[in-house]
Amino acid sequence: MNRTKYEQDYYQWTQAMVKALRARDYSSLDWDNLIDEIDDMGKSQKRAIESLLMRLTEHLLKLKYWKKEKSRNAKHWRAEVVNFRVS
Repeated sequence: MNRTKYEQDYYQWTQAMVKALRARDYSSLDWDNLIDEIDDMGKSQKRAIESLLMRLTEHLLKLKYWKKEKSRNAKHWRAEVVNFRVS
């Protein structure tokens, strides 16, 4: 089986792509895999932001409306809100 550098050693592949980009050696770029990786990176970042916003909203709503549990959990929820805002 003839495996590509991308399939054999991902880290080595990324370093080769960085080197080619810095040298403006566009003919050495693995365009198909590079495009896929950039697309995946963007999707991953979007999902991470959506998740943080959802958890932030959840904890803000708990602080505002969940009176029964507030006395036991308010400190934790406030800390989580700070963490989500910083992330």
